[in-house]
Amino acid sequence: MFFCCFCQQQEHFIIRTLEKLPVHSEVINLRRLLLSKNVSDSQNVDFTLAKRDDFPYMFFLINHSTRGILTIRKEIDRDDLCRLRRCRCDTWCDLELEIFVNSDQFNIELITIRILDQNDHSPQFLSVNNQLNLTIVENAPIGAMIKLEPAVDHDQGENGIIGYSITSATALPFSLRYDLSRGDLSLVIEENLDRERVSSYSFDIIAHDGGNQTGLLHVNLNIDDVNDSPPKFDQSIYTLQNISENLPMNSILMQVHATDDDQGINGEITYHLLNRDNCFQIDQITGNVRVICQLDYEMKTNYQLEIEARDDGEGVKSDFCTIIINLIDENDNYPLIDIYPNDIQNDSNNVHLFLSESLPINSLVLSLSVTDRDSGDNGRVTWRLDQSTSLPFELIRLTETTGEIRTKRLLDREYVSEYNVKFEAHDHGKPKAKSNQLNIHVTIVDENDNAPKFRQNDIHVTLSEHVQVNHPNGYEIYQIQADDFDQDQNGEISYSILNPKNKFFEIDSQTGIIRAMVEFDRKQQDVYILNIQASDKGTPSLSSNATVTFIIIARNEHPPKCNIEKNSASLFLKENSKQGTIISTISCHDDDKDAENGQMSVHANWWFDRVETNQLKTNIPFEIMTKNNVSESILQVIIIVNGSIDHELISSYQLLLTISDNGNPPQSTNIS
Repeated sequence: MFFCCFCQQQEHFIIRTLEKLPVHSEVINLRRLLLSKNVSDSQNVDFTLAKRDDFPYMFFLINHSTRGILTIRKEIDRDDLCRLRRCRCDTWCDLELEIFVNSDQFNIELITIRILDQNDHSPQFLSVNNQLNLTIVENAPIGAMIKLEPAVDHDQGENGIIGYSITSATALPFSLRYDLSRGDLSLVIEENLDRERVSSYSFDIIAHDGGNQTGLLHVNLNIDDVNDSPPKFDQSIYTLQNISENLPMNSILMQVHATDDDQGINGEITYHLLNRDNCFQIDQITGNVRVICQLDYEMKTNYQLEIEARDDGEGVKSDFCTIIINLIDENDNYPLIDIYPNDIQNDSNNVHLFLSESLPINSLVLSLSVTDRDSGDNGRVTWRLDQSTSLPFELIRLTETTGEIRTKRLLDREYVSEYNVKFEAHDHGKPKAKSNQLNIHVTIVDENDNAPKFRQNDIHVTLSEHVQVNHPNGYEIYQIQADDFDQDQNGEISYSILNPKNKFFEIDSQTGIIRAMVEFDRKQQDVYILNIQASDKGTPSLSSNATVTFIIIARNEHPPKCNIEKNSASLFLKENSKQGTIISTISCHDDDKDAENGQMSVHANWWFDRVETNQLKTNIPFEIMTKNNVSESILQVIIIVNGSIDHELISSYQLLLTISDNGNPPQSTNIS
């Protein structure tokens, strides 16, 4: 029920096959087509279609991939392909396939399937029940024409309509004239008519296609009495230029006008649109032609309407005119911005990109295509990258409609972690240009390009001797700190001691807190030097080093002592006391005479008997001042008025003073 043949031209294969072959029909044996005769049937060769469900692969299937039998997977309708413009039916309807051939080596073969038309449609007339009733006056002149609607055949080429014929049981006074290229079909009067002799004619018009299929239209033509003046249009051709494609629906496009020299009913004219067109409508009485669809220059640039003017006399007379409508393009389309690759995360006019800060200069960030469906200046687009802010990106134009965004300098997340880039496109339409923009949000992805940095590289710390170690984890003596400006694991720091035989100190890898693990005696050793390393957790890891020198000093034996009995006191003052009023002076001393252990500092902590507002808690009307005599290990703590005091708001304040020395570890005294 089918046939196929093939030819080979410079390794390009063309296989001819009919449309509408049954599913599973064999098209070609690829093994015989693509392999040389030297390849035996037992040799293992696998044939695969390059794609499965895309056009035109969806129509084909390879059964028995090793045998390479190309078969029909889905029925192919050549006429549908032509109508949908999936192939060029004015020449050949060709479908191209890529075949993967996998044997000892991998090859890609290109074959063309040429779909041949079958005569599977017969000509069809569109009149109801294939019946057409016509009327013509008896005094119609020889050569007068009655235009008919031609038949339709969905086949192409030789299988389409090739001619018309007319048949009748009796002789006819007219002939059939047709022009296949223009789609014209007319009855032409060849003899004078005489209604009194013959009042009507019945005959058949037959449409023939190239495959001996036909369509039949039965025509009843009635001859009416004399209505001898036909309507006459003012013009036979109306040409309308520069009609806007944005013309509102139901707008009156123009008015045609015809006159009839007859009087009464024979001179009454009605207008009729002969085209089967869904975009225009004519008022039969006034001749107003209206637009009833939304015109679109991008879809169709011109229209041709055939208008008939008929009188209402017996034996309707008519005249015909043609309206040619040429549209003008309006700026009704916005520039369209496409990005590549298509799998980039985007939302409407926004796209989010993630770029490594290690990208080299001139790296591709994004490819763009800018188009506008309008014509002329309405479709001419100017596009640019907004450089109102300093950006490390530049726009490179490849063609008038394509470009790339590339890096123009190195990225540094620690300097700028994200950018907002605006790509703008506007056309040159008038009276007002249309524009579009793409908002590109760029997040810079961190790379481990910063080593931890110590806040101090060479540190000296005093440490008291003879401090007993009462805890298996020792006691805290110092906290070293480093910073890493990288992110996440690249910025996480781990501390370690590099000294190979260290047994005196331990360091917390996360906090950098150094603990003493033994009791020190400065007579045995008075200086200890630790080499500390800070490493991040990036890959590869980066690190830096610092040195901490511990100087062993005398034991911090005494806590500070103050001249407050039982370390507790009550102080009184008037609410109208002026700023600077001294409330109390507390004197403290430390019996440790060396500078480190005997030097003191004070920390103040205020609280309230009842819950007050945050404003009252922060606006403490007192100030703590100190005078420090380091040489004599004496500290004076002075409490003075430094604000407004209101007994009705707060009647008392609670103060805890902590007096601490500078020993390592320190000792302290609390005074309330």
